[in-house]
Amino acid sequence: MTESICKWHFAECEETAGIQGPNNAMSQTFAKFPSRALVRESIQNSLDARRKDNENPVIVCFEYRTFEKIVDPTYKYFFDLSKHMDACRSQYSNDNKATKSYSAMIRCLATGKIGFIRVSDFNTEGMPYSGDNSPFEAFVRSVGVSVKESDTAGGSFGFGKGAFFVMSPINTLLVSTRTTNGDCFFEGVSRLCSHRLDGKRRDHMGFFDCNEGKPVDDENKIPGQFKRNESGTTIGIMGVDNDNWNNAKDEIVKEVLRNFFVAVKRRHLVVMVDCSPNKGNNGVVIDDTTIENLMSLYFPTTNEKRGSNEDYNPRPYYEAFVDGKLYENSFPHLGDVEFYVKEFEDNSTQILYMRQLLMTVYRKGQNLGNYNGVFICENETGNKILRDMEDSEHKEWSAEFCTSEKDTSKDKAQNALKEIKKFIEDCLDDFMGVDAEGAVDVADLQKYLSAYDNAGGKGDKGNPFYGQATGNTIKEGASKTTEGQLEEKKEKSVRKKGKVLEIKTEAFKKLTGGTQKGGIGGSNYGTGGTAPGAGNHFVDGEPSGMPGHYKREIEVEWRPVISVRKGFMDIVIYTEEDVVNAELDFVIGKETNIKDDVVIISSNKGKVDGMTIKEVPLKSFQKNIIQIQFSDKMSHSLNLGAYEVK
Repeated sequence: MTESICKWHFAECEETAGIQGPNNAMSQTFAKFPSRALVRESIQNSLDARRKDNENPVIVCFEYRTFEKIVDPTYKYFFDLSKHMDACRSQYSNDNKATKSYSAMIRCLATGKIGFIRVSDFNTEGMPYSGDNSPFEAFVRSVGVSVKESDTAGGSFGFGKGAFFVMSPINTLLVSTRTTNGDCFFEGVSRLCSHRLDGKRRDHMGFFDCNEGKPVDDENKIPGQFKRNESGTTIGIMGVDNDNWNNAKDEIVKEVLRNFFVAVKRRHLVVMVDCSPNKGNNGVVIDDTTIENLMSLYFPTTNEKRGSNEDYNPRPYYEAFVDGKLYENSFPHLGDVEFYVKEFEDNSTQILYMRQLLMTVYRKGQNLGNYNGVFICENETGNKILRDMEDSEHKEWSAEFCTSEKDTSKDKAQNALKEIKKFIEDCLDDFMGVDAEGAVDVADLQKYLSAYDNAGGKGDKGNPFYGQATGNTIKEGASKTTEGQLEEKKEKSVRKKGKVLEIKTEAFKKLTGGTQKGGIGGSNYGTGGTAPGAGNHFVDGEPSGMPGHYKREIEVEWRPVISVRKGFMDIVIYTEEDVVNAELDFVIGKETNIKDDVVIISSNKGKVDGMTIKEVPLKSFQKNIIQIQFSDKMSHSLNLGAYEVK
């Protein structure tokens, strides 16, 4: 045995130094979903540190290990940590929560045997150590400090390490790294609270090493389970028992599938659970050859409902990525972007958003259709902007995060978000394309939705509202539904022209006539007439009258969109100005067997009155979606007259 014996070092503090209490606020950032946080933060760190001198995927391994005080004397003094925990408990004996927490930690060490999750990565550069502002120093010894070589790296807040601490029941990690230059560093770190031991006041952070409280830099003095033969980093999350590990394994696999399926499929990443490259592959290996079977095993259906962003089903997004339609574009701020989309009959439209690390940042729903999609911005320029817009947990893009110390201004961030929104909407518009002549598919409906075409239709006598229903359905948008048009023909979405009349309420005014009477008689100098003549002078009268209404025409574009919600239609209206109070008058085409008494019975906006929807607000330059249902619960060919009421 060549390793030196490591001990715990809690620095002595001045009596005037600040006090760290028993509550670790940083770790609470990730406390709700520890498995998710562990997977996202550890893999993100590893992808950030990917070696630049080869194209092999990064490998990240999650394993369970143990060591004992008697069996492996290398860790003889590790269990002395309980003395500091007992001192912390005594320091805050009046705090019931602290007393309970530290008592549990002490019991964890009492047997002289401890289990831990070992997270190791390969084909990475490791964490160099050179004192302050070096990656190893930032990870092991700092809070809120992030030191990464790339401005476009995944993490930027320095809180990611909290995910590792929150997984440890004793708030303790053992960290070992080897750089591409062959430099090795090892140190343990425990985060407790300020306490007194042996009559001395001690710091809340302690370090486990054989170098007087500094990282071990001699490879021969690093404990055996943490020695590395190749570049990369190993982190031991201490105090995890075997039962908790067995419960966590499946969750770790699911979180990898949820958050990194694109990175795995593109061969940027391989994840191993309960195994490692040097220990055989008896566990679960997630790579580009196994991910499809694993996705089907852990997520048996493609059903995906709106709800928790943490527990979503990744399978429909994976299928959209590998088997959906790809759209590509380039924008002034974001640069090159991609969007993959696929339709799923039972799902509502939702999209995953990713940047250069190919990790899911967040999921967001759309109001139309039944599609799942994946947005990716992988180029350096766009990735830098999106990174500056990201929160500390990597769950959101917002211009509000672009503060003065960021390179990206709020204006630039807002423009980038507008580019994303427009790109997604244009892609969905194209994917849901309106078919001008083919048959329409309305899932679960027995009639058809068709759009009014000002240019004239292909039905009887050229009228788009005449024709025999075909009985054939497809699921792509809207079209005419006349006999003989059975062949599906998918075209780009077309918006229809329409009018909006704005109706205002104001008081009408009138002026009363003047009061001056007739003048002197004619040239014969007779006396003046007896009847008043027409006045030749008028004065302003007083306003009078009751409030009235008037309408003003506004140009709009509109189109129907197929919905699988039974009996409903979605009408999308675009306008270039805000309309506070619009009336929408719908006219059903002269289809076969349509009763004259069909009316609209429900709408998600405004008030329904027969075939009219009143008091509908319309927002400019965005999709105004009106969901309507007819009394016969069928869909029909429609004409729309829209009026703005004032």
